[in-house]
Amino acid sequence: TMPDGRVIESIDWRTPDGKLVSLFRDVTQERRASQALEEARDAAESATRIKSQFLAAMSHEIRTPLNAVLGMNGLLQDTPLNELQRKYVGLMATAGESLLAIINDILDLSRLEAGKLSLEVVDFSLTSAVHDVISMMEPRAQAKSLDMQLELADPSQALLVRGDPARVRQVLFNLVGNAIKFTDHGRVTVALEHRQTEAGQLAVVLTVRDTGVGIAPEALPRLFQRFNQADDSTARRFGGTGLGLSICREIVDLMGGHIEVDSTPGQGSVFRVMLTFDSGQQLAPAPAETPEGELLPATAGLRILVAEDNNVNQPPIRTLPERAGYYVDLVA
Repeated sequence: TMPDGRVIESIDWRTPDGKLVSLFRDVTQERRASQALEEARDAAESATRIKSQFLAAMSHEIRTPLNAVLGMNGLLQDTPLNELQRKYVGLMATAGESLLAIINDILDLSRLEAGKLSLEVVDFSLTSAVHDVISMMEPRAQAKSLDMQLELADPSQALLVRGDPARVRQVLFNLVGNAIKFTDHGRVTVALEHRQTEAGQLAVVLTVRDTGVGIAPEALPRLFQRFNQADDSTARRFGGTGLGLSICREIVDLMGGHIEVDSTPGQGSVFRVMLTFDSGQQLAPAPAETPEGELLPATAGLRILVAEDNNVNQPPIRTLPERAGYYVDLVA
């Protein structure tokens, strides 16, 4: 670096007759451009971190009162209501759950951007995870008079694997939810296929097929991008953030898998998730189920200490265990 701020690059070499030759080149502009790029990159990364931290903080702050709204709404549904009141309360619950889904998408996005979305590794039944999603989504399909089908090569096989069951369910829940959302007539089908690899792992393909509106070919390449929906009318007609498929893709990538889609406008779509798992170990048998509303003898009358610092959240958190027959002490 010269006293006047210029940056000079020099290259020296000797000629066969022993003389020294030096080449000097002024690289001031190149160095300044490189430094400006580094500063811009650092600023962008800092802005991304700040945004992610803000989204995560706000998502948590919003979820706290929203959980209170949903909790109190649930308690209200259990009180005597006339038909019109029950309809209004049901609509409030649906709207609250939709808002919670959007907030969860934002929270997952902020975790992904911050590199803090970790995967659990436990033994679980892949078949049971698929059944869980089907059970949760069937009421939505029935409300639209859609057939819900599950295709398993061997329904009696539990398919024990090691991985993150919550994230597998999240991906499948999103894909099935989209299939129901964008299908007005026909059926939604979930298929689970698997094979053993030469390395002794389990290669799995989860397929979600629908007979819905389909996706235009020009929209397919950007379908898994953030904040993207198939066309401008999608958000107005069906709602949503445009984050669901992007989050699915990033979760599948974290699990070392791949997700793809085929679609024909007006005929339906097919989403495939390809994952590879290590084989899981035999799971402990599930405890015998207790009829709803009854307590196991060992826990009836148990005293529970509830700690909750949010006043609005205290009533539903206290009421639920009290209804189940427990004694509750609540502290802030």
